[in-house]
Amino acid sequence: MSNVLVAIISSLGTLIIALLSGYLSYLWSVSSQKKIYNHQMRLKAYSELNGYRQLLSQLFVSRYEAFIFSDYHEYRWKIQGSPKESIDLKEAIRWMNKSEDLVLEISRTVQKLFETVGFIRILFKQTSELQELSDNIYYFKTLKIEKKPQQNWKLEELEEWKLKAIPNVQRLVEGTIKDSINKLTFYLDKELRDEQ
Repeated sequence: MSNVLVAIISSLGTLIIALLSGYLSYLWSVSSQKKIYNHQMRLKAYSELNGYRQLLSQLFVSRYEAFIFSDYHEYRWKIQGSPKESIDLKEAIRWMNKSEDLVLEISRTVQKLFETVGFIRILFKQTSELQELSDNIYYFKTLKIEKKPQQNWKLEELEEWKLKAIPNVQRLVEGTIKDSINKLTFYLDKELRDEQ
């Protein structure tokens, strides 16, 4: 083989190796950037979920507390004979309006929470556990105040009902909404730690 041919083959070999090396380096760089981006997106979704856990729990507690206060003042007003001019009637209406305003805020927050859970289902590895935990959030149990005031109650009984109803609502929210989000949060926390 002539020296020229050897030089050409050597140059072509060097060029192919340089091109292949550059291409592999590019693929590695893109893969690394994709992993970093995906990790950042998972962290963002995890953080949002944590935020909604606190916000939504507080909104539900506030909404049901407002509902309880509205019932409390309405029944106080009824016990007093339903006078036309009554502070209790005004308070019942005020608390009912607050409860209705909170329903709108809860709806907006739940929509954002569902969007975040949807992203989580896309961003994290699909498992039956992730499916079940996210379904528990999508299908919250309806919260109900166990006992309503009765028309024949005395003021003392109404007061006692109010004092028991508020902590019951807090426990109910803690045991349903907050608990469902907590379980998904703990699962995601473990998944994120396993990535590192």
